[in-house]
Amino acid sequence: MHRKKKIPVGFIVTFVAAFMLALSLTALLVKFKPDMAQFMGMIFFGSWLLMSFIGVGIVALAKKKK
Repeated sequence: MHRKKKIPVGFIVTFVAAFMLALSLTALLVKFKPDMAQFMGMIFFGSWLLMSFIGVGIVALAKKKK
């Protein structure tokens, strides 16, 4: 029978933290530079993706060291 793999908690925490950080970064950027509001979606998604990749890499390296 196939055993279902569990997603490590560290990865979920990383994605949630990156989401909140990207959301606040986007809100602050639009507040201080209103002309950037047209790029809000790209800024949010790009920063979330970048922070998620960095966070997952850090979590994976930390798990590998143990």
